[in-house]
Amino acid sequence: MKTKPIDPEKAVIKGSKLLDRKFPKWWTKIKVTKLKMDTNENCVLGQLYKSPYQGLAVIGLIKPEDVSWFNDHNDSVPKPELEQVILKHGFMLDVESSDRVAEYNRLWKEAVQQRKKEEKSHE
Repeated sequence: MKTKPIDPEKAVIKGSKLLDRKFPKWWTKIKVTKLKMDTNENCVLGQLYKSPYQGLAVIGLIKPEDVSWFNDHNDSVPKPELEQVILKHGFMLDVESSDRVAEYNRLWKEAVQQRKKEEKSHE
């Protein structure tokens, strides 16, 4: 069964709202100048948790034991039953979205900047 393509904007909105609940003020830890969703160390979860897979476990998208599965598979192939969940939150790019890295980078940067702006307006 073919899955429906992921809408990057909806995915980033969903992922950023999840972070709002699980990691209050997460945006204060993100360096937008370094943000690159196609690298483990500079993606959103990589910047927050040092390992995107550890981050996925902490925020509840994968089980802690799945972290070692990802590490054992050289971080390259998502566990099939978890792939859609992770993609739908904008935390991972699949083969079809790899040509949309710039779009994901822009959307995550906008999510960070929007929260910083909202925080400033409440001061």
